[in-house]
Amino acid sequence: MKDYLNMVLDFPKTINKMLPQNYFSEMVNNSEKSIYDWIGQVFRILAFVFLVFMLSNVIVDGFKYLTNGSNGFNESYVEDIEFVEDDEEEEMEDEGEENMIDESYYTITLLNPDATDDEDEFESRQEKIVLAEEVFGRVRYEDDFLEGLEDDETPDELIFNVGYVGDGYESDDPGALGIIANILMILLFSYAAFPLSQVISHAGNSVAKSHDNMIKFLFRDLVLVVIRAAGYILGLVLLFSAFAGVISFVFDESLFLPEIPFVETFGLILLFPLTAFAGLLGSLLDSGAILETGFVSEALSLIDTPQTFTVDGWSLDGLKTLLTMFASVLMVFVVLFVALPIWEFIIGLVTALIKWIKGPYFPHKAL
Repeated sequence: MKDYLNMVLDFPKTINKMLPQNYFSEMVNNSEKSIYDWIGQVFRILAFVFLVFMLSNVIVDGFKYLTNGSNGFNESYVEDIEFVEDDEEEEMEDEGEENMIDESYYTITLLNPDATDDEDEFESRQEKIVLAEEVFGRVRYEDDFLEGLEDDETPDELIFNVGYVGDGYESDDPGALGIIANILMILLFSYAAFPLSQVISHAGNSVAKSHDNMIKFLFRDLVLVVIRAAGYILGLVLLFSAFAGVISFVFDESLFLPEIPFVETFGLILLFPLTAFAGLLGSLLDSGAILETGFVSEALSLIDTPQTFTVDGWSLDGLKTLLTMFASVLMVFVVLFVALPIWEFIIGLVTALIKWIKGPYFPHKAL
C-alpha cells in the first residue's frame, strides 16, 4: 500500500523527467545563484538598446540639420530683384542707367491645419505653425501664394515669408563647409556610439562575475559598477564633444547637437555619492546639505554636457572654449575617483552602525 501511495505522489516528478527540454525546474531552483547573470544580461540588453537609439538619433538628427539647419525648418530662397530706372536726374534717365532693388526673401512651407479632418494631425500642424512664429518672430503668407488661391480653396500646404534679405535676414542652413563639418560630426558620434555602449556591456560582465551576498551586492557592488559606468560614459561623451568642438573651430561652423540617451541621468548618478555625503554631513551638523551650493554644484556645472557645438573659429575665445571642453573631461574622472571611495566609506559607515546596533558597545576603538 505504501509503495502504491509513493508511486502516486511521485507521479508528477516521473512525468517531469520524461518531458523533453524541461529545464524549468532547475532554472527556478538555481535562480538565486543566477541573479548576478540575469542582471548582467540586463546590462547587455541596455547596451544594445543604447547603441541603437544613439545611432538612430545621430543619423536622423544629423541629416535633419543638413536639410533644415538649426531652427528645424527648411528655408527656400526666392530671388526677387527689380531693375528700375533712376529718375533722380534726367541725364541718367536718358542714358538708361538702372538701379537694382533686392527684394529677395526666404520662405518655409508647412502643412495646412485646415486641410485635415484628423484632430491629432490638426493639432500637430498647428503646433508647427506656432513653433515657426516663435523661431522667426513672425510669419506671414507669401504674397504670390495668396494671389494664386481662389476664395473657397483650401490648400494642402501654406507658404510663409519668414524674412527679407534686404532686412538682414540670413538662412541658418549650412553651406558647403557646414555640410562637410556636420558630416564629420555624424561620423564622429556614430563611431562614439560603439565604445559608449561597450562600457555598459563591460559593466554587465562585472556584475555577472560578482559572488558576494545579496545585501552587499545590491548596496555596494552594483552601485559602484553603475557609478563607474556612468562616469566612464559621461567622460567619453565629453571627450567626443571636445573633438566636435575642434571640428567647429577648424571649419568655423555650427554643428548639430545629437541626442545621447540618458546622458543627463549619467551626470546625476555620478554625483549621487557626493550629494549623499553632503546630505549626511548636513544632517550630522544640522546645517542642511552643506556641499550642495559648493563643490557639488561647481562639479555639476563643469561636467554638464554642451548645449551647442558652436566654437568661434580661429580665435582666442574659441581656444578658451576648447580648453574648457577638454578640462571638463578631466573633471569627470576627478569626480568619479572621489565619488567611488566616498560611497564605499558611506557603506562601511552604515555597516558598522548596523553591527553596533545589533551588539552595542562603547566605541573605544575605530569602527
